[in-house]
Amino acid sequence: DFNFKNLKTSDFQPFEMTAKLNQLSSTYKDLKGILPRILGKNLPPSLEFLGTFSATGLLAISEPIISLNCEVDTALGQISTDLSLDIINDINTAIYNGQLELFNFDIGALIQDTNFGLVNTNLNIQGQGFSMESIRSNVAGIFSDFEYNSYNYKDVEVKGLIENRIFSGELKTDDDNLKLDFAGLVDFSGLENIYDFSARVEQANLNALNFISRDAISVFTGQVDMDMRGTNIDDLYGNIQFTETRYENQNDSYYFDDFQITSNFDFNQIRTITFDSPEIIQGTFRGVFKIKQIPLMLENALGNLYVQSSSSIISPGQSLKFNFKVYNKIIEVFYPELEFGANTFFKGVLDSNPKKFVLTFKSPDIRMESYFASKVEIKFDNNNPIFNSYIELDSLSTPYLKANEFSLINFRLNDTLYIKSQFKGGKRKQDIYDFNLYYTNDSENYVLGLKPSTANFKNTLWKLNDSEASETELVYNPKSKAFEMDAIDMTFEDEKITLRANAKDSLSTNIDLEFKNVDLYKVTPEIDSLNLGGTVNGGLNVSKYNDIYLPKSKLDIDNFTVNEFNLGAFKADIKGNSSLTNYDVEVLIKDDTTASFSAKGNLDVSGEKSNLDLDLKFKDFILDPLNPFGGGAITNIRGLVTGSSKITGRLEKPQINGALILNKGGISVPYLNIDYAFEDKTKINLAAQSFVFEAANFTDTTFSSEGILRGKMSHNNFANWSLDTTIDSERLLVLNTNETEESLYYGTGFVAGNIDISGPMNQLTIEANVVTSKGTIFKIPLNDSEMITENSYIKFLSPEEKNRQSSGRYVKLDDIKGLEMEFNMDVTDDAEIEIVIDRETGSSILGRGNGSILAQINTNDKFQMFGDFLVLSGYYNYSLGKIIQKKFKLVKDGSLLWEGNPLQAEINIEAIYDDINVNPSTLLDNPINQSIPAEVKVHLTGALEKPELDFDIRFPKINSTLNNELRDRLRDKDKRQFQALSLLATGSFRSKIALDSQDAFELFSDGVANVLNDILSNDDNKVKLGLDLDIGKNTPEYETSSRVGVTLSTKISDNVLINGKVGVPVGGVSQSTVAGDFEVEVLLNEDRTLSLKFFNRENSIQNFGEQIGYTQGLGLSYNIEFDNLRELFNELFLKKDEKITKEFNSTNKDDQLPAYIEFK
Repeated sequence: DFNFKNLKTSDFQPFEMTAKLNQLSSTYKDLKGILPRILGKNLPPSLEFLGTFSATGLLAISEPIISLNCEVDTALGQISTDLSLDIINDINTAIYNGQLELFNFDIGALIQDTNFGLVNTNLNIQGQGFSMESIRSNVAGIFSDFEYNSYNYKDVEVKGLIENRIFSGELKTDDDNLKLDFAGLVDFSGLENIYDFSARVEQANLNALNFISRDAISVFTGQVDMDMRGTNIDDLYGNIQFTETRYENQNDSYYFDDFQITSNFDFNQIRTITFDSPEIIQGTFRGVFKIKQIPLMLENALGNLYVQSSSSIISPGQSLKFNFKVYNKIIEVFYPELEFGANTFFKGVLDSNPKKFVLTFKSPDIRMESYFASKVEIKFDNNNPIFNSYIELDSLSTPYLKANEFSLINFRLNDTLYIKSQFKGGKRKQDIYDFNLYYTNDSENYVLGLKPSTANFKNTLWKLNDSEASETELVYNPKSKAFEMDAIDMTFEDEKITLRANAKDSLSTNIDLEFKNVDLYKVTPEIDSLNLGGTVNGGLNVSKYNDIYLPKSKLDIDNFTVNEFNLGAFKADIKGNSSLTNYDVEVLIKDDTTASFSAKGNLDVSGEKSNLDLDLKFKDFILDPLNPFGGGAITNIRGLVTGSSKITGRLEKPQINGALILNKGGISVPYLNIDYAFEDKTKINLAAQSFVFEAANFTDTTFSSEGILRGKMSHNNFANWSLDTTIDSERLLVLNTNETEESLYYGTGFVAGNIDISGPMNQLTIEANVVTSKGTIFKIPLNDSEMITENSYIKFLSPEEKNRQSSGRYVKLDDIKGLEMEFNMDVTDDAEIEIVIDRETGSSILGRGNGSILAQINTNDKFQMFGDFLVLSGYYNYSLGKIIQKKFKLVKDGSLLWEGNPLQAEINIEAIYDDINVNPSTLLDNPINQSIPAEVKVHLTGALEKPELDFDIRFPKINSTLNNELRDRLRDKDKRQFQALSLLATGSFRSKIALDSQDAFELFSDGVANVLNDILSNDDNKVKLGLDLDIGKNTPEYETSSRVGVTLSTKISDNVLINGKVGVPVGGVSQSTVAGDFEVEVLLNEDRTLSLKFFNRENSIQNFGEQIGYTQGLGLSYNIEFDNLRELFNELFLKKDEKITKEFNSTNKDDQLPAYIEFK
């Protein structure tokens, strides 16, 4: 329904119209035609993009006001309006106020910008003007959807003023991938654009927002403050400040505290751009330049190093100087595989004229994946008359080349680049290379030439293209991927190697090598434990076709040696048929009379998979060349092999089957200091890619213990060797090491049981389930221990603890490849375990017993123990320096408990020292003038490397009254500890210890006695003669005499034994008397059960002041072992003939058993 007023008035009354639109369809052109005076010049042209639209709602026009309250469907989307427009007859001054809603509206099509897409929004607008120059409007509202750069933003809130190409206000987003709070001004109205705003980015997922595609994860957070002016990037000045920024990608999260970019111009319009961040980059660009053309200038400058032309057109008159320090943190963000060392910088000059290019780059080290270079210096100077580029590296490591003191310099003359490179190679930098090359190109090909050069390899100076006129060129066509290389001659005296190569395309390559009188040692690289030698003549050809390499050769090596072993003459003859689909192979190693190795057969490459069919024969072929495959864990691989085998199957993984006989074979395990020798005629089966041992007998070459090896040794095309074997033995040597400064353990170990050896050769695992055997002596030193005594406490510090204390850090050992061992041992009293507390003084705990121990050991000094050990017998050798040395007897049933660190074992051991006679007067109210026997008992508890020592004193041969009084005087722990140490140090009780002459002599006498005892004892211990010095006391309370004691333990014969100790008073006495204990035992029968004993021993003291007395005696003893009365009765009364019959039956029964089983 339409209502019109003043439609055709002649007095220019204002036009009025009201309409209720049920459905109005029209276009931009139709609207202008319907109301040309009112709408014809006032509708924005961009409305034409709405296409045909239909409207419903209310429309009111009261010139110059239009009111719209309607819904409009357009080709771009749906519009809902509730607007009032005034002064519509002038689009620049029109005033509007109201609400505008857009539904799935394509704003990109409206403003003709493909970066924008569909929007959904509800906006309140109030302002004036529709053109970009006249608009001044307040806008407030929310975009529930806003599509930009192919991403749909959610919940975008906008509030601000749009005026004459100016936006001043706030913008907030609460999208899942963008949380932004923007406030500020963007002004495009003047001669210079103004950017003055602050933006807080809580989260911006740049990958999801389609700004960055390189990183799968790309999240930015931080504060951005911008205050800049200019019309474009080339005249922009001011600064941008980034604060507390963080960037996260799939590799890591990177935090940057502060980053600022400043741009300014001086009065001569010289521009300076400064980058300042202590974590990203620091430096400046200064000059006259266009930022977008900097990459083009660099491209032209680098290209001018090789060819005298510029490929990119750039504006003239540009020049800039730059100087930057680069930090690895920012490099890691964009190129995580690239790493620069600290203090990396570059500086130089870029110019429109490429000849003025200068660059200096320095870095302490650069790492990229498996490539590494240290002390890198690069210089470019296109106008330098001596060189155009210079590269220097202290060291270079790549998968293909390792070089030291590397240098490369080049100089361009006309259209040719001349290159000289020198570097050192080899493990000891002994190889020296000096190459002279040149590079040029024409319209189709790249040409690389080699001029006369040298290579000093293994102290041999090889000359390449020796003649000045001799040059080799490699011509490469980048389109066809084809190349042709002239012959390269490498000569040394009468030795010569010639190399030729060519390719028709990227799929086919042909390489020819010719040898003439070449020493094999001089041309083979250094390989650990492998040296090759011999004189090489002949040729080798390698052809590549569709990724298949086809060899041909006729090669002779005279006096072929491997690790100094001369194998004879080596001949290899490989011939192909005319179609190169089948090759006859014949390889022979022969000395003067015998062929130790031969291989004969063919290689078929006619199908998709290449196949081998070779017969191998061995005769006394040495195994020494296999040593490198031992990886250091197994060495001294030796032996002679005879037999035959057949190789069949695919070339990639051939199957080897056959049988070999091993003679004079053996291996060594250096970490355990063991060498094993295999029994001659040991059979080894070959199956697929394994050497199989069914039952190989072997012995250790030191003690001749024996074992049986079963299992297999596998490989992958004779690389990546591994073991899967088991050793069974009744007694086998598994450890035979001596003490060193670094030893975590050492000794000699024999075990019975089974041992599994498995894993790669360079990371073997040995798992043993064994029982210790006779002859085992296992020692654990507390390495470099430091002992501190204070108030009778003793503390041991391990080397790691000492290092941590001195450096303030903890030591962590990284696992490396080597030998991993796990011994699950049942320890019997055949084994002797010694804890060496102090190797310098000889202080140790040595004992025998029973237990179960799990030991985990590897070649990276890992040593862990789990389990327990119960002491049956042994000694605690207590030593203070070389002066005081006491041997305590271990009390039965002491224990050691391990839960990891061997030095942290839980110890609970008691030991007694009883070789003491002491005058107790210092402890008594009534002094006596005689000595009594005493014992010092020590109880060790706590951690093994830091045990708690509790001393006690006992008096075994005195009456209870005196014993009680003495124990009462020693009830206090501190006093008891002091007197115990006094007994050990001086042999007497003391109220204090002072280094007067008497105490000093007592300390010294103990050391003298120990030295003399070592001298007097013979090596086989059949006669043990010792001295004991007992120094007399002279105090106000009592006086005793000094005494020299002699101990004797000997066997006059197998049936006569003597043990004894006698003492003689010395020094200032009028009469010498002999006193002491001794015993003579005579064995009277063969089974040593009946014996005659004569003895003399000192009486026990019953009362104070009682004189020392002695008792002599003669006795006959008979020894019977029994478990119950029945056994005792049988032993005493069983008739002799019955006993003989029983023994005879038992013997017959035993004889029916195998030799290695017997009953006792």
